[in-house]
Amino acid sequence: MTEYYIDAEDIVTDFLRCYLTDPRARAETLNSDSITATAGQTEITLSPTSGTTVSCITSLTVNGVAKDKWKDYYWDYQNQKVTFYTALSLNDAVVINYKEGSS
Repeated sequence: MTEYYIDAEDIVTDFLRCYLTDPRARAETLNSDSITATAGQTEITLSPTSGTTVSCITSLTVNGVAKDKWKDYYWDYQNQKVTFYTALSLNDAVVINYKEGSS
């Protein structure tokens, strides 16, 4: 089993990105990715609009059930990747809503 070190700074930074509004609106555009999982899949790399990056994940569901950030999955801002602590099953429907924008 892989262990993840979650830095408290990552949680605070993510909270600020999600809940504060950027006065320059650089990362306020909402977007989403819908993925159909393969058996045993644990990682999903997000695909924001060309020329932008994902600022934060605002919600994530698997088969319509909401998942909790840091409890059910790890959000790697630097690599734009979601890693689930428990592997997904074949054909699980994953919907990830996020904010994106330019830096």
